[in-house]
Formats: sequence, structure tokens, C-alpha cells
Amino acid sequence: MDARGTVFAAIRKIAPDVDTTTLPTDVDFREEAELDSMDFIAILTTVQEATGVEVPETDYPQITTVDDFADYLTAHHVA
Repeated sequence: MDARGTVFAAIRKIAPDVDTTTLPTDVDFREEAELDSMDFIAILTTVQEATGVEVPETDYPQITTVDDFADYLTAHHVA
């Protein structure tokens, strides 16, 4: 699975009511999908379990859009 697919899979797992097929990849996904901070942490944890990439709290501001998250994962060696 590619990095974007990994992010979408995590969102579907944590927020199954979110339609990731219509979720824009270039806008704040937390706002667009109405996710709270606990959902965000759960998504980060799910991605970490799937990829081994831990996102430190200092990097949270870099993870705004699905594209940002995919780029972050790619930069940390997740295809």
C-alpha cells in the first residue's frame, strides 16, 4: 500500500463514517472530516502500527492534509 493509501486506511479504521473516496487530499482532513484531537491521535497511532513511522508531537503541524501526511511518510521511508 502506498503512503496515501495507508493514511486513508487509518482514517477509515478510526472514522468509518468518513467517505475517503470524496475526502479532498489538499485540505485539512481533520476539519473536513470533523475529526477531533483524539481521532487524530488514533489515526497517527494506526499509521505508526502499519508503517513503523512515529510522528512526534512537534511534527503534528506538518500533518494537515492527506497529501502532507503521505509526503511525511514518504520522507520517512514509507512508499
